[in-house]
Amino acid sequence: MEKALQSGTKYVIAIYIRLSTEDGDLSNEKNESNSVGNQRAFIHQYIEQHSEFSGAQILEFCDDGYSGTNMERPAVKRLLRQVREREINCIIVKDMSRFGRDYIIVGDYLEQIFPFLDVRFIAINDGYDSKDHKYGAAGLIDVSFRNVIYDLYSKELSEKVRSTKKQLAEKGYYLAPFAFFGYQKSPEDKHTLLVDEAAAATIRRIFDLFVNGLSTYEIARTFNIEGVLTPLQRKRTQSVTRKWNCIDQNRNYWTSGTVRKILNDVRYTGKAVYGKTTRKKVGSHETKRVEESQWTVVDNAIPVIIPSELFETAKKLSEFSCSPAPKVSNRVFYRKIRCGHCRLAMTYMYESPKSILHLLYLSSKTGYRVSTGQNK
Repeated sequence: MEKALQSGTKYVIAIYIRLSTEDGDLSNEKNESNSVGNQRAFIHQYIEQHSEFSGAQILEFCDDGYSGTNMERPAVKRLLRQVREREINCIIVKDMSRFGRDYIIVGDYLEQIFPFLDVRFIAINDGYDSKDHKYGAAGLIDVSFRNVIYDLYSKELSEKVRSTKKQLAEKGYYLAPFAFFGYQKSPEDKHTLLVDEAAAATIRRIFDLFVNGLSTYEIARTFNIEGVLTPLQRKRTQSVTRKWNCIDQNRNYWTSGTVRKILNDVRYTGKAVYGKTTRKKVGSHETKRVEESQWTVVDNAIPVIIPSELFETAKKLSEFSCSPAPKVSNRVFYRKIRCGHCRLAMTYMYESPKSILHLLYLSSKTGYRVSTGQNK
């Protein structure tokens, strides 16, 4: 606390503001919702009305568009880090649900962590001020029940949102925040997909090359040599800034897995698929797979890129050409050697003469020596 109070300020106040996407009116045109502004004005008015906060240093932490069901929020993590470093000795929120909706986590902070660190916590609308309660929220039945209600409300709201989304999906609405490779969202209706002709041409070419005998590895090599845009690179051209699970967001490459994923995606035949995964619990970022029988599948919901007959042909060829990978390998360097550029794990393969020509051509283009494995 000494570090924060070197200037002689009695209180270093952190005002915390949170708004979830379900609560607010977020849009691309506004940096923050109106309700964030309302919370800010409400808390500042409270501070001005209490003379004990006169001259206090005020820090603001805002999470706009984040759920309160977990503490994995950028602003609250910064706030709690400064609390642990004794740079903050008072936290003010509009109500306890703004700080968090998990009653167990919130209870731990109110009853143990904040009292131990001598941090004053105020929830204005709930009429709670830890200064009036020596042992935090312990023993306050109304506070405990209120936190339980916030938690249950959040779970109930999550179920309602999930049920509503399922109903919309059954009507053929597209609900994901971004269009998948081959499509783009309609400017008039975000729930409607239009064909992205440049990407669709790549998808049609993948199916054509695969049906005509090229393997997924050979298709990936060909596209990398020709500089064909990957799905991630195509999204970047459409001003999508979200980061996916990719080690290098700027230098992305075609892989056999990327090609196979496109070949196995039934949505290119015009089917909308929803509910392939679900969160393990409310507020968790971990997901689990859902059995295919429980998916929501709607025919003729989106424009067709690949005819059903061609998709089924490619599917049969894929099943015929794929053999299950061994679960255990006795090779010393199995999955341990990675490419110095894309960081993908390298594997040993026996190449056909046609593939060797691809490798040698790639070597001449990149300047790197490529081993074909024929000298073994």
